[in-house]
Amino acid sequence: MPSLADKVNYITHCTIGDGVITVICFWIISCWCGRYWILRPTWKLTILFTGLGWVYTFSSEIYRVHIAKLYGVLALAVPGVGISWLPLLQWVILPPLVLLFARRHTLGYRNSS
Repeated sequence: MPSLADKVNYITHCTIGDGVITVICFWIISCWCGRYWILRPTWKLTILFTGLGWVYTFSSEIYRVHIAKLYGVLALAVPGVGISWLPLLQWVILPPLVLLFARRHTLGYRNSS
């Protein structure tokens, strides 16, 4: 059974990893559209930003659960795939919020509408 320190280490690793994935997804789209796309993200760019992170997370979870066997998923598993649906759900909800808050932070609250 993992200790509390092991659990904190794992959660910290995943959180930092999610931040890195977000930045990489931003830069991939920035190479295509220019880095100021975040000021006027279209639905297409929002879906691309979200989709890139989702695909990476899906692949990473399959690798970690089935190939590297770093952990198992006992509950809340995606049927047929055997990975947790929580990280996948996270990558559907959080990227649009990241874009919204990044835009508001960059432009200011009054100019965000």
